[in-house]
Amino acid sequence: MSQFLPAFNYLMGFEDPKRTYAVNPDKCPKGCAGPCFVIAGVNSGAHPDDYERIFAAPVGERLVLVQNFYQMKYWIPLKLGGIASQDIANRVLSQDMNGGYGVLLLQRAANACGADLITDGLLGPLTLDAVNGIDPDRLLGAYRNELELHYRAIVASNPEDEKYLAGWLARAAA
Repeated sequence: MSQFLPAFNYLMGFEDPKRTYAVNPDKCPKGCAGPCFVIAGVNSGAHPDDYERIFAAPVGERLVLVQNFYQMKYWIPLKLGGIASQDIANRVLSQDMNGGYGVLLLQRAANACGADLITDGLLGPLTLDAVNGIDPDRLLGAYRNELELHYRAIVASNPEDEKYLAGWLARAAA
């Protein structure tokens, strides 16, 4: 079964590649007045209490807090450890954290590979059985396709997000 630390390291390759755990300006989520900042992907507008806890810590102590954030807010609740393929689990964590819908897109990818899942965004036993029963390379290709479709749909609905599309597509193709 997949493990949290490799998935966390994959995620940090996008969110904080140099592992500085520094404060950077960031886009605010809808409904947040801003300004917003981010530390290793933890956005001050989306997760204000978690962000403040990480921000208050000395830089040398932030790694453990950031790991705990992703494990407790995403990995465990999403039940990603039940996915057999580490590559798939890495990408679902990355997508769910980056823009949500990670499990729902995984269900769509599984359906594109012949499964017959309800796309409810929940990683329950039926989804896990289906996902773990599909060739991981085939599922990964289908997941990348679903990610691309998802990002292109965002830009079609929100043309102001066009500036993010190249980065999103690169992330989807990784």
